[in-house]
Parts: sequence; structure tokens; C-alpha cells
Amino acid sequence: MLGTDLEEIGLALDPADLIESSPDGIVVTDTSGTILLVNRCTETMFGYAREELVGRPVEVLVPDHLRGRHTAHRTRYRAEPLSRPMGSGLELKGRHRDGTTFPVEISLSPIGEGDDRTFFAAVRDVGRRVRAEAESHAIRHVIDSAHDALYMFEPDSLRL
Repeated sequence: MLGTDLEEIGLALDPADLIESSPDGIVVTDTSGTILLVNRCTETMFGYAREELVGRPVEVLVPDHLRGRHTAHRTRYRAEPLSRPMGSGLELKGRHRDGTTFPVEISLSPIGEGDDRTFFAAVRDVGRRVRAEAESHAIRHVIDSAHDALYMFEPDSLRL
């Protein structure tokens, strides 16, 4: 079914509806890093209205101390644009409008060729997952370093 025209299989979907309904933030930029389009999830995640983002450099979404480095990475990526899947082992941060930062995963894809090329980014806030992993690691560390026997009980039933 891949590669099938959506109308051919009875789906009449507006591409704008697909972008708006994405559970991830969607950011589309031009070759100079200017934001062309964002979806509702991006607005919620970063705390900006889309009117505040469209036309601005994508670095507005990057923590202040990483902006210069991000510009250099973006320039290198533009020279050799390849699709990069989400969670590609990079520890990335987003910057909320209020200045707070949060961990994100970003999937990148170039669209088009040459000067008309745009760049599509899907952004996922992974803060909950990162916190849960840290908590799990801390608990495992306590258990592994205990010198006495430990018993664990379910909190509701007190079952061992």
C-alpha cells in the first residue's frame, strides 16, 4: 500500500490537517533557517503563538548558549542534507518562550532541491521519559548498593 495515492484508497486528507494533527511539533524552515510553518503542538511545546515564530530564525527554539553551535550545525546539514530519524543518539534541548529548556528528540528531512529546498523537523518533548529513566536508574543504584536484603511490596495490596 506504500506509495499509493491517498485518494486512490479513499482517503481525502488535507496535508495541513495531517501537520496540525501530529502528536509531535512540526517546524518547516527554508535554507537560511527561517521558520516557514509550525503546527499547534509546536506552539504548545515552546510557548509561542505561530505568528511569533513564522519568519524568525529557528534558533529562537534553541537554548541561548547553544545558538551559535546550532547555526554551524544547520549550515553543515544544509550542505549534506540527509533524513535523520528521531532519537539518533543526540542529547538535544529545546527552549521554551519563558527561557526554560527541556530535552527533545528531532527528526529531520530535506524536501525539494537547491534553493527551493525546505527542511522538515518533527520535534518531540522527551522530558517525561528522561525523568522516568533517571528515577529508575536511581532506584536500581540504591537496590544494587544495598548490603542487606530488600523486600519490595506493591503499595496497594502489600503483596510481596
